[in-house]
Amino acid sequence: QFKTEERARALGLTSYSFRPQYLYGPLANKMDYLDWFFDRIAWGFPIPLPVDGCRFTTLTHVEDVASMLASVVAQNGPENDNDDRVFNCANDAPLTHLEIVDAVAESLDLDPKAVRDRVIFFYDPLR
Repeated sequence: QFKTEERARALGLTSYSFRPQYLYGPLANKMDYLDWFFDRIAWGFPIPLPVDGCRFTTLTHVEDVASMLASVVAQNGPENDNDDRVFNCANDAPLTHLEIVDAVAESLDLDPKAVRDRVIFFYDPLR
């Protein structure tokens, strides 16, 4: 994505880049992210989490991203057409990976602590 933004700048084009992290909702193209948690927890497979599982991530509903896109288009008319902008699209409630595990466990009517004890292991992403 950065190379695309760089290329647009080199061509003298204005670019708006949107970077949503993990999307959920109808027709989301990253549903496999959440599905991965559901599958592993439901079947009792190991869940590797980076460091201590307390790093933040965000899950954003597709309708929220659509609203973000629309608001940028509405607020940035031709008078701003020389401003390249990058938007990290996220909701206002970051979650840790452990909180995602807990929420998925609860939605499957499982005890989150038991799921944590049974399937989670931590790893160092720098190794």
